[in-house]
Formats: sequence, C-alpha cells, structure tokens
Amino acid sequence: MARPLQHSTEFAYPVEKVLAAIADEESVRGRLAAIGGHNAKLVDYQRSPDAVRYTVQQGIPAEKLPPVVRKIHAGDLIVKRTQEWRTRGDGTVVGTGSAHVSGVPGSIQVNTALTSHGSGSKLQVTGQVQVSIPLVGGKIEQTIAEQVVRLLRHEDAHVAQQLAHAETG
Repeated sequence: MARPLQHSTEFAYPVEKVLAAIADEESVRGRLAAIGGHNAKLVDYQRSPDAVRYTVQQGIPAEKLPPVVRKIHAGDLIVKRTQEWRTRGDGTVVGTGSAHVSGVPGSIQVNTALTSHGSGSKLQVTGQVQVSIPLVGGKIEQTIAEQVVRLLRHEDAHVAQQLAHAETG
C-alpha cells in the first residue's frame, strides 16, 4: 500500500521568478552543487517554449541511511529524479515528478503545482511513495516519505535564498 506524500510552501515572489529559480538549468545545477548530496549531477535537461524537463542523480552515503533501509540495501543509494513543468495559459505551472532508488523495488510519483497566491506564489506537491517489500515496505515508505519532505524543505529554502539574493544583488 502506498504512503501519501504532501508538501506546500509559499514564496514572496511571482510564479515566473519562482519557476526560473526552480527549473532554469543554471538554477538546477546550483541547487545540486549546494544541497544535492553525494555525487549529485544533472543527467538530462530539456526545454521547450512551454515546458522544461530534467533528470538529476543524487547519492546518499550508506552511513547516512536509516537502519530499516540498511537492512535491505548494502552500500550507497543512488536516487534518480525526473521533474517536468508545463506552463498553462492561465499562468499556472503544473508538473509531474518521479524518483527511483537503486536497489529498492518501488517508486515515488508526485504532481506539482505552482500558482499565484496573494502577491507571491504557492508550490504544492502531492504524491505517493510505494515500496514493494513484504513486511517492511510500509516502514521504508514512511522513512522515504519523511526524507523526501525534508529534501523538499531544503530545496525550498535554497530557492527562497536564491530569489532574495537575486533581488538584493
């Protein structure tokens, strides 16, 4: 049974500036360098007039893994994340994301929305984590969901810092 995943944050900046700070190639590379973890890299980046899609790879050293994960996986974890954003005619930006973890039978699937909110914008992420391992899958799903939300908070803080720095020069 899949574990739900929910996260939202508000930014004091309009949608287009937040989207640039999240999804421009230079921004993705900067975020990976700052908080991407072990052996983080941009694997693929594609842009079209109304969409952007990128895949990143991030590593988690074995010594930083929770005990429940170390029981089923020896060594470092490699996480591949793909995110796609599409701008709609009303100025809303919607997307999908997925992540797969090496050596763990399961996946993370999310839907994302970046919308105007007051004088700024709001990012909402909803999805699910599913791990197909009898007996311990639920515990691993919970651990992964918690870690994903923690990572999203770090990324949001980095984006907010980047936007504030761009504003103050």
